[in-house]
Amino acid sequence: MYILDASALLAYLTREDKSEKVADLFAQAMTKNKPLFISALNWAEVAFKIQQYTNGSYWHQLRDQLKTHPLHVVPLTQEIAEIAADLKYRYKLGLADAIAAALAKDQNAILITKDNDFKVLEKTIRILWL
Repeated sequence: MYILDASALLAYLTREDKSEKVADLFAQAMTKNKPLFISALNWAEVAFKIQQYTNGSYWHQLRDQLKTHPLHVVPLTQEIAEIAADLKYRYKLGLADAIAAALAKDQNAILITKDNDFKVLEKTIRILWL
């Protein structure tokens, strides 16, 4: 199971360097019927950043395109929130990063990211670096 951090989905959407890894994971997810996941908070972060640097209508176009992808937005639960609070406290992470890491930890999943803030978690969760 793979969890996308906002940086990974943003890299894919903006075709940044290393975004082909995310494209490959989406292709594998389609053929194996195993979707990728992103927390609702990281989804909001992506939506905000795309709107911030472009305009609202472009975000809506991207959102509609993503509906055809094997990607599930995971709502925040109390359990994930509490794991995130602990990770944020112990590792001084931002809240959105802590939520992504908590989801990966809870699901024993691999976090996909290009955000170096996760370096402190390399012994705590599995990370696929872009």
